[in-house]
Amino acid sequence: MKKVLGIVGAVALIGIVYVGYQYMALQRAAVEWEGPIAEIAYEKMEKVDGGWDIEFQTLFDAPVERVFEAFSSPERAHELNPEKFVASSLKSSGDNKKTVEVTARILNLPLQKVTMEYTFYPAEKRIVARSIDYNLADMTNTFLFEPSPDGKRTLLRYSQESKEKLGNPLPESVQKSALKESYVNQVRTVKKGLGSPGSS
Repeated sequence: MKKVLGIVGAVALIGIVYVGYQYMALQRAAVEWEGPIAEIAYEKMEKVDGGWDIEFQTLFDAPVERVFEAFSSPERAHELNPEKFVASSLKSSGDNKKTVEVTARILNLPLQKVTMEYTFYPAEKRIVARSIDYNLADMTNTFLFEPSPDGKRTLLRYSQESKEKLGNPLPESVQKSALKESYVNQVRTVKKGLGSPGSS
């Protein structure tokens, strides 16, 4: 009996050490996202009513038509950035809408799988994306693209409103870092698309 209890105790101790190690690794990964990020020219992040209100702005060295077009193909995420997007697939398309399923790697968290419905407004240079299958939160993301006066650059004004489905046990600093990385991963993926053959 003592031997069994000893084994159980050892297994429990290993589990505690592993969880502690994972938590510390997560904290270290989060620290990398503190302070200014090259891809974010402006940021505002507020925790409100069990969710987040977020605003980011990013400048692209490309005309607004090209940037809008690049953001209109979220199903290419895995093709363009396989390190961060483990999988991405187009589930449906039509009437200025797309449904896309993405599996993403963010910080040291378990892989995040989400299905988003995108609605495109070409005349307004605006995209609205809402989560239709995500176990952690309900999200609505808005991408608004504005041309520079000379037409050579584009300003992206991004906003996100989210509502958690379950209580999030992660520290607020880790949540903020995960949200920032998720956004920056999209920006970097689009920039790769803008620089790839056939993207002009």
